[in-house]
Amino acid sequence: MKTCKPFFGLRTLIAGDVNTGKTSYLQLLLLECRGRGPIVVLDMAPERNQGVGGKMNIPSDPDIHYFTTTI
Repeated sequence: MKTCKPFFGLRTLIAGDVNTGKTSYLQLLLLECRGRGPIVVLDMAPERNQGVGGKMNIPSDPDIHYFTTTI
């Protein structure tokens, strides 16, 4: 599994083509990094449409601050 250390104190953008695992990768990182300090997630994905897009399921943690909007 990936380590959290390289991401703390930085702004990180996870970008890529459709259906390449961006959301799955971020969800794994969030699960691993829970309880290690505050994390802010800006979810800019559109609503799910024809198998593309969709918002994240964020693990319950007071240190994870999740923000999204309708696009």
